[in-house]
Amino acid sequence: MSTLETMIAEVDTLRSVTQYLNWLARLNNEDFTIWTSWSTADYFCRGAIEEEQRKRYPANYGLRLTIELVPSPCWYNSLREKVSRPEWDKLRKQVYARYQWRCGVCQVSNVTLHCHEIWRYDDKQHIQKLTGFICLCPMCHHCKHMGKAGLLASEGKLDLQRVIEHFIQVNQCSREAYETHRSEAWHTWRERSQYQWTTDLGTYVGLVNEQEA
Repeated sequence: MSTLETMIAEVDTLRSVTQYLNWLARLNNEDFTIWTSWSTADYFCRGAIEEEQRKRYPANYGLRLTIELVPSPCWYNSLREKVSRPEWDKLRKQVYARYQWRCGVCQVSNVTLHCHEIWRYDDKQHIQKLTGFICLCPMCHHCKHMGKAGLLASEGKLDLQRVIEHFIQVNQCSREAYETHRSEAWHTWRERSQYQWTTDLGTYVGLVNEQEA
């Protein structure tokens, strides 16, 4: 049974919001990220998850959609780069099915879907660990990779203003809140890009080993 399946089974035994809050508080950061990245994670109340997120990640408090800039030493270390195209296609379709063919953030359907890798960064040991996947629409995916979106915009291939407007609409926030979050994301990126990182594919390392066998 996967980590997510185990957590679903545990939540199914809970009978009150109080029990759910206590359960959330006991999760380690890795499991908490997996749980909150799943589209139906709000079994009892979204407010409980947001309160726990506020405690753990104050810079991202209240944002459904966040910017995730990959440190430059980690570029091209994604699982997608390490497995064959047929294997990746199989995996991404499983992710799409889990999210019922909807974006896991804004819930839009009937659009081209992207499989986004979820990474956790240990800023003390400088280890980036793959913890799961989420199904995203193109606009939410551009928001996640705002640096790449900026490059595409500079080449005339993307309307960056539309991406920013999407971020603001999904988060129901102001332009000022977006600018603050963007500034914090770039600050974190600059700090992390100063170090060499070890890539940990977690439970998905077997997919790479199968390719090398």
